[in-house]
Amino acid sequence: MKHTPIHPFTLLVRKTAAVALLLGVASASLAQVPIIQPGAPGQPGRVITAEEASDLAGIEYSIGDIRFLQGMISHHAQAKEMSALAESRTNNAGVLAMAERINLSQDDEIAMMQGWLEDRDLEVPDAQAHHADGFMLMPGMLDEARMTALEEASGPQFDRLYLEGMIDHHEGALEMVENLLDQRGNAQDPLLYEFTSEVTSDQTSEIELTDTLLASFSPDPRVGLAEPVARRDVRLVRRRLVPQAARAKEGGSAAPGERRARARAAARTMPSVSRACSCAPSPGCGGGRPS
Repeated sequence: MKHTPIHPFTLLVRKTAAVALLLGVASASLAQVPIIQPGAPGQPGRVITAEEASDLAGIEYSIGDIRFLQGMISHHAQAKEMSALAESRTNNAGVLAMAERINLSQDDEIAMMQGWLEDRDLEVPDAQAHHADGFMLMPGMLDEARMTALEEASGPQFDRLYLEGMIDHHEGALEMVENLLDQRGNAQDPLLYEFTSEVTSDQTSEIELTDTLLASFSPDPRVGLAEPVARRDVRLVRRRLVPQAARAKEGGSAAPGERRARARAAARTMPSVSRACSCAPSPGCGGGRPS
């Protein structure tokens, strides 16, 4: 049987068509691979288009990120004001150490938040913004009546109002972090995500220390044996949020600043469940344990 030779040009056309067909099949297969956007903590992910994925990749920060940081600056500023009152209103060693720890750590975190906003040419609220008329308090912040009561108190009354107020304050900060992370697209910036993890860890730890101090004020030895509901709730939040810090994010780790190190050092000086003197400072009181 005689075969008709194939012209070289015809052969080239056939090969080109075959390659094009293979590329088309491969492209179709790739196009069918779904792109999954992870959901908020505890929520399922969702399938998104290639265009949506491209848009998300270009996002550096969200409106939620901005509002979170601007609100947290005011939140931290009030915590500093509360802690600054301790020096002139109590000699309780545990309360003073807690106030120093909070004051130092809030300074460090306020500087970080202000720098983050400034680097992106975003509005940086004044540290006194929460005193302005019409300011909407962030979760856990003390209203004017509670802040006035704290300013007018001294000795054991101040200690209790301060510690109870600070627990509310810290739980409010945890709520702010949880609200931020509940929304898709928030906290995508590595530095901001690392910050939310640190806030969760530090504030939870301080709530537990504060609970211990409050329990030490009661003469009833049974106080503090049963875990408070509030602490259990906070631990649930912590278990939900803290493990996310293990998520790999390039450039997300920043060395802790000197103020943070000093704050943690201050925590180590706190007496464990002591009944140190809680009277207001006076020349005749050294803040020691009562005899």
